[in-house]
Formats: sequence, structure tokens, C-alpha cells
Amino acid sequence: RNVLSLVTLGPGAIPRQLGGFGHDTDNDAQQGSRGSVALNPPINGARPSMNPYLLDGAYNTDRNTFSTVVIPPMDAVEEFRIQSSLAAPAFSQAGGGVIDIATKSGGRDFHGSAFEFLRNEATDARNFFDDPTLARPIFRRNQFGGSLGGPLPLPSTFFFVAYEGVRSKSAKSSVQLVPDAPPRAGNFLGGATIYDPLTPGSRTPFASNMIAAARIDPIAAKYLSQFEPLPNRTPGSSSNYLDSTPSIADHDSVSGRIDHQFHSG
Repeated sequence: RNVLSLVTLGPGAIPRQLGGFGHDTDNDAQQGSRGSVALNPPINGARPSMNPYLLDGAYNTDRNTFSTVVIPPMDAVEEFRIQSSLAAPAFSQAGGGVIDIATKSGGRDFHGSAFEFLRNEATDARNFFDDPTLARPIFRRNQFGGSLGGPLPLPSTFFFVAYEGVRSKSAKSSVQLVPDAPPRAGNFLGGATIYDPLTPGSRTPFASNMIAAARIDPIAAKYLSQFEPLPNRTPGSSSNYLDSTPSIADHDSVSGRIDHQFHSG
């Protein structure tokens, strides 16, 4: 539901999916997710920085990354056009393509729309690396919104507003190694010999290979309790913890306009 994804459907546009160690000057300057990598493609061999973006006739190009500034909700888009060759003199710096977006305006009657897309892990198959004995990793994406347009209580004046929201939580399972309960309490029985660091000049092992509770740093103990969970898989293995902590990606987009028709006479 991003109208700028249509750019690469036309001739001469090349998607820029830079991953790993791939980068360029636009990608290095890009902050956030606003278009430099995937939504600012070279057109007809020109640089990605040569694509001007217009929104309702206004200049809509970020002069830092040369990508678009405002991406209107899909329900607010009336027209989308790319002029990729022989741009008119009115379009300055148009060495690549001119991406022009026009938004909808209201009319004499009220019209609106509403939508919602929902994805949930309850309807998905398990990943190959998921542990069948544990809860399924979270994958929930709720994309919703709507639009409304119509007349205002003023002569020949109309409005149109659109809203789109995303509420997303997703997790990818990965195996980790975390300390189990005995080492957290200072019990290293059966493991490598632990020596007392407070006996300089000699290697004095701890009795029974156990560190007394009074010798455990409270800061380290608090760190372990808050940031290092206990194993949830087979204790003692090299991958005793399955991490499925979800990442959150929420955002909202709002667009609105008011139009007035002037009459002569």
C-alpha cells in the first residue's frame, strides 16, 4: 500500500535493493524508511538523485536524500504519473523521471471508504526452526484506515481526508546460549575449576567449585535477572534458549485537503 512502489513498474526504472555491504551516497544519507533504498530508483540510466517528486504540484523532494518527503495514504491518491523522458522546462532537475502525485478532492455528496488487513500467526505454519514445544513466535500485522470526502457548510467548498494506520509485531526465532540457574547462583560443580581472584600470587580454587553468594556482584546478578532469561530448551546444550522477542513497527499516515471553487460574475 505504497503508491511509490508503482515507479518500478514502468520502463527504464531499476529497483535499488541494497543489502549486506552494498551502499552508495544516497543510501548512506538515508535515515528511517523513507525511500532512498527501495523507492528512489534510477530511471533511464540517470542517478537516483535526479528524480524530482511532486505532490499536488508542490515540490515534494527531500534535498538530503533526494527521495520523497510525504507519501500520502493510498486511499488519498487520485492520479499517479511518471514522466521519464523529455520533461518540460517547468520540471527542474529532471534528469531521471518526474514522479507526480495528485490527491483526491471532495464533491457535492459525501463519499467514504474503510479497509482493514489482518495477519496473525494463528493462521500461519510453523517456521522450520520453531520449537514445537514452545508457543509460536508472534507475527501480527493490522493495517487499517479509511477516507471521507464531501461538502463543507460554505458555498462551493469541499473537503477530503484519509487515514491509514499500521500496528505490527513480528519475531524471528533464533537460538542463543544463556547461563542456567546453577551458574547464576555460583555453582560450577562439574565444570572447569574456578579460582579465587582475591588470592594474588596463588591459584586457590573455590571450595567444591562454588562461589559464595556474598561474593557475587549484585550488579552482575541484577543484570542476569533482567536481561538474561533462563533457558527454555534443553539445559546444558550449546543452544539452550530460543529467542522469539517481537519487534514493533507502528505508524500512522494522515492526508487532508480543502478546495474552494471560485465563480465569476
